[in-house]
Amino acid sequence: MSQHPQQPARRQNSAAGQAEQPSRWVMAFPVILVTFLANMAIDIWTDWPMLLRWLVSIALGVVAGSLFQVWLQRRHDSAGRR
Repeated sequence: MSQHPQQPARRQNSAAGQAEQPSRWVMAFPVILVTFLANMAIDIWTDWPMLLRWLVSIALGVVAGSLFQVWLQRRHDSAGRR
């Protein structure tokens, strides 16, 4: 009989593991939400060209995502000190 190479252990989704690293959807949600809301607001209140609207909206979404990530990290750090 042939021997099978040992497969690497799969990472278990534990409560501690998820607290350290949020899922991709949690990180992407604020970026997508702010991007689309900013695009709609700019579209309603200005006559900017579409490309400019999307560039500004994406920039605002990335800033919101970065702020959200910093907030999550600080929240995680303060929970670890308790």
